[in-house]
Formats: sequence, structure tokens, C-alpha cells
Amino acid sequence: MAAGAHVDAASADAALYMRWRHALTQRLAAHPALAPLHAPHGLDPALEPLLGSVFDVPTAVGAGLAGLLAADWLGIDGATEAAGALAGVPDDRPVWGDLHVVAPTAPVPALAAPYAAAVRPAPVSGNNESVRCTGGSPGLATTVYRGSVARYVWDLSDRSRSRWGVPFGSGGRPGGPHFDDQHATWAAAGTVPVVTDLDDPARLYPQDTTRRLLNGIRGAQVWRGDFGAHGAVTAHVLDPDADAGLLHGWFTQPRAAFWGMGEHTRDEVRDTYAYVESLPTHHAYLLRWDDEPVLLVQAYHPEHDPVAAAYDVAPGDLGMHLFLGGRGPTARHGAPRDAWTVLGPALRDFLFAGPGTRRLVAEPDARNERAVRRMAALGFTVGGEVSFESAQGPKVARLAYLTREEAYGAGV
Repeated sequence: MAAGAHVDAASADAALYMRWRHALTQRLAAHPALAPLHAPHGLDPALEPLLGSVFDVPTAVGAGLAGLLAADWLGIDGATEAAGALAGVPDDRPVWGDLHVVAPTAPVPALAAPYAAAVRPAPVSGNNESVRCTGGSPGLATTVYRGSVARYVWDLSDRSRSRWGVPFGSGGRPGGPHFDDQHATWAAAGTVPVVTDLDDPARLYPQDTTRRLLNGIRGAQVWRGDFGAHGAVTAHVLDPDADAGLLHGWFTQPRAAFWGMGEHTRDEVRDTYAYVESLPTHHAYLLRWDDEPVLLVQAYHPEHDPVAAAYDVAPGDLGMHLFLGGRGPTARHGAPRDAWTVLGPALRDFLFAGPGTRRLVAEPDARNERAVRRMAALGFTVGGEVSFESAQGPKVARLAYLTREEAYGAGV
């Protein structure tokens, strides 16, 4: 473009220029002078996903457009081709941002597909020749496939004034809360504050990259199940500060003897779950039935837990501990007296919500016959007794297993 021209997302002139350039690239790629470039290249078909663009004629012409127009020896009449391309541009007048949005790419196209489908489009200024350099491939598409990976501004005298910005967001899992929460800001060349655990610990949390545990900030709702006339069950990331009093009240009841925290003070309960919160391999959740807290769920990677000494951990295993704190609004919904009629399916669906989970593994105390019977009633296969050294000391447990196939059928 001409020196000093702006390629703003809101510019209709920029869109007209880019569409003209796209049409011109297509015309030149089809010009008889370049016909030899369309001959078979002999590329191994297995390498086509990786190297196909190298031999794509429109892509190569778009990258070398200025040089081709200046190459008199090719016998291409640049003025005629430019006029023909302009005549072929539609009369509608979109702005550049309508056409120029990020299209995630990867060496293997199938790897980019989930990201392309999940990211919310945001208009992006700039292009290949401009300062922003958020470019694409002329003659192939107007979308953005390259740009800055990240922008950082560090204030060494006051860290709280530091800022950053990345395409999409800080999370890498489509559907996660931070998958594209910075995308619109990045597209506008903006930044967001850098937050660390020293600045605001409640806004940061460990991320489980195995996709077995559901992640979120303290108190965040990470799952919901609707049960018709019986209401709704939601799962929330445990907040050690806000929920310590509730848990302390549950754990000090006589029926909580097997939980092993009956002698803990409220502050000790809080500190215990603050430690659990710090681990990327162990998460604690509070399940609520119509907003009433009913069930504490601790989910964890067995390979990073003492139970790993008691059995052969398989890929996709997710360990679980349960504590039923209340019966929920069973009377209000007319449900059977057994709250597990609703909480059982809710628990199963919540723990299998992580796509990386293939099997649930429970380890109730072998003396807790009620808990062992509960696992069997929920569809778990109960095994024999095992012994291992738990965080509370020696433990004799009954292992119980439920696979995704057993819960939902083959192929799920």
C-alpha cells in the first residue's frame, strides 16, 4: 500500500484494496505465463498436509506479487491485469475488520480445527505490509494466520503496573474460561494487567492439562446438571476461606468419623483445603442441590496420590473421595428419601465431565460398610481390600471402579 496508508479494521478503503489484491493474485496465478507452475510437483501425498502450501501457486504469487508485476520478461501486462481484477471486485463495501479475523492454523490442519471452531471472531487491523503485521496469504484468504504471539510491558519498579496480551487467552482448552478471554483486547492491540499469586491469589488456580479435573477460580461453577422436577445440581470449586465453616460443621458430626478430620479446628480445615487448592493434581468441589450445599467431592490424579502404591494406575484414572453433608431439598421436590437418587447420577456426570477421564476410582475405608455399599449401588465394581500409607496414616480400603463405558455404554 502507499506509504502512510492505514489498514484499520474499520476502513472500507483497506477492504477494497485487499480484495483487489486478492483478485489480482488469482488472475496472475491463472495467467498462461505461469502455466508450468501448475504441473504435477511429485510431492509425496503423505507430506501434502505439511508442505502443500509451498507448491500452491496462488500462495506463491501472492507472496511475490510486486516482483511478478515488475518482471517484464514474463510478458504479463500489469495494467490490464490490475484493471481486470478491480472490475471483478463486488460492489458491496465491507470494512476490513469484516474480512480480517484470526483463523488459527497448525502444521496439521486437524489440530487447528477445534480452535477455529471455538474462538470468537474479532476484527483485526493491519496486514502483511503494515506495522501491525497481522497478515495472511494474498490470493488464498483475507483472514489472519500470523501475528504477535504475545505482547509484554514490564514495569520493573512496580510489578502491579505490568501488562500483557496474547491471542485467544491464557488457557489452551477450547471451552475453558480463559480460552479466548484476551482475544478481543489483543486484536485491538491492547493489554491486560499481569496478575500473580502475590497480587490476587483468588484469581489464579492450578490448571489440569490432562483434562480430567474441571478448573476454575474459587467458588466458580464448573458444572451443572438439570434433573427436571427434582431441580438442578451444580458443582463449584471449593473456596477454602468461604466454605471452611460449613465443612467444619460437617466434619465434627459423629457420622464423619471415617473422614478423619473431626478434631480439626475451622482454621485447620481451611488450611487443609488451601493446600489442596494449590495442587494441579488434586481439586476439591462443593456440589449444591438447588443452591443448597450437599456434597463435598475431592477428585485427584491417582498417580500423584498415596493410593498409587495399592493398585496399577491406568491412563485416564480419576480418584475420588466423597462426603455427604446434607440430604438436599428432597422433601421440596418429592424425591425418594434417598438423596443419592439424584446425587448419584449428578456425581457420575460431573466426574466424567472432564474428557480425559476414562475410569473413576474410589477407595472407601474397608470398615465403612455403608460407603462400600453406596459405591456398589452407584454401579461401581467393588474389589478386594488394599493397604497403603495415606496422608492420615495407614489405611485399609476397598477399591471400587467405574469405567466410562460402564456408565454410558460403548463408544462414549
